[in-house]
Amino acid sequence: MPRKRNLSNEVGRSATERYRKGLARSGGVETCAVDTAIAAAVAVFRNEALKYGSAKNIERIEGLERLAIGLLVSRGKDLDRSTRAVYLRTRRSEIDRLLKAASTYAPRVTDETPGALSPLLPFLESRKHIS
Repeated sequence: MPRKRNLSNEVGRSATERYRKGLARSGGVETCAVDTAIAAAVAVFRNEALKYGSAKNIERIEGLERLAIGLLVSRGKDLDRSTRAVYLRTRRSEIDRLLKAASTYAPRVTDETPGALSPLLPFLESRKHIS
């Protein structure tokens, strides 16, 4: 979110503005976009685990949710609000749109790329790989 212009924050605000312009020119990604993508990936994975009845993967995802909630609470955030915020990100309702976006853009990522989505899609689509 852009900062309002005033004398006390002008140096920091203008540095942030330059940084964001540089990212936009180079095709770089801001941290908030990465955080959103990771939360969406967890939501998609959770949906697939529920769909195929994968108790182990559901347990893993719930562990990630508890870890995220614990990190927020350790930083002084309210437990109930932290839980709600994490669940809103990882238990999203627009899964079909997320799945479509992931499968549409996955071919642009090579299988050699660490964490590439393209090798994950067959895993998600195949019941035999989800235990």
